[in-house]
Amino acid sequence: MTTTDYTALIASQHNDKPKFVAMTSSDVEPYVEIENILLNIPSLYDVDTAIGSALDVIGEWVGANRNISIPMTGVYFEWDGTALVGWDSGTWQGEFDPTSGLTSLPDDSYRKFIKAKISSNQWDGTIESAYTIWVDIF
Repeated sequence: MTTTDYTALIASQHNDKPKFVAMTSSDVEPYVEIENILLNIPSLYDVDTAIGSALDVIGEWVGANRNISIPMTGVYFEWDGTALVGWDSGTWQGEFDPTSGLTSLPDDSYRKFIKAKISSNQWDGTIESAYTIWVDIF
């Protein structure tokens, strides 16, 4: 939508007055911008096109968290003498040091995870639908 869509509606008695047309155009411009934003909201929250925080909102809707727990390897000292964390390499693990950490999935991986979660939420438990879901995801 543009302001010309509204200025085209000005009656013939006033459409030849440039100041009136300019004033009407500037008056409706904020409403045109709001309308354009509102028209784009559905595409912002589409699984295939959403990015960033909009994708996080979709993940909350379906129950898929972007941050996943992964085990921490190669950080703390180990007695078995591995090359990465043997003598002089690893740090000592304290009493309250974690053994796993959180990692945040990038948008493309998170989108696949959300689609998998949506499919699992809709799965009816049959093998045929499991194959269909498998093909849709991968």
